Amino acid sequence: MRHYRSMGEAVGAAMAHNARLAASATRPEQIGFPTVQGHCPACGRTSLFLGSGGYITCARIDCPEPDAASTLLERRNATEGAR
Repeated sequence: MRHYRSMGEAVGAAMAHNARLAASATRPEQIGFPTVQGHCPACGRTSLFLGSGGYITCARIDCPEPDAASTLLERRNATEGAR
C-alpha cells in the first residue's frame, strides 16, 4: 500500500491513474486488441474492438451495453440455425 504525503498528492495520483485507464479503454489497439470497423449498436460510437474470446466489444466506459454487437451476432446465428 502506498502512502502519500498529502491529500493533494493522493488525489493527483488517483487522477493520473484514472486518465491512464480511460485512455486504454478508448484505445484498445494500444493494449493488443485489434479494432473492428463499424459502430456500436448500443452507443453509436466507432469504438469496437475484438476482445478476449473473440467477442466484439465497445471500448467506451459510458456505453450502456458494451457487448451489444456480439449479442446481435449470436442472436443472428441462433435464428439462422433454426431455419
